[in-house]
Amino acid sequence: MLTAKEAAKHLGMSRRSFYAKVAAGQIASYRFGPRMIRFKLTDLEAYVESCRSRSTETKNVIVSNSTGWLTDADTELAVFFQQAGHSPKPRSTTGRKLPSSTRLQVVSSNEPR
Repeated sequence: MLTAKEAAKHLGMSRRSFYAKVAAGQIASYRFGPRMIRFKLTDLEAYVESCRSRSTETKNVIVSNSTGWLTDADTELAVFFQQAGHSPKPRSTTGRKLPSSTRLQVVSSNEPR
């Protein structure tokens, strides 16, 4: 049987992540008192097998806060976002003009004081 430190190292994750998975019931554990917890190698291998992905299809959705107005030509894009559960917020693409900055005076270091 392995300690939590050994088991986390075997799985290649931090102890914090490992304990979170134990608390969530994803990894079986054996308690021998209030502070002694151990793990079987077969249970760790079962967890690894349960994490195995059998498909390679993934969907990545990126939503930007600077989404412009959607036009008729962008309906496919709007449908994509709606299917992904996001509703773009129409915003103007031009930012506010900043007030003019303070003008600087050019001072020559060659002038006598």
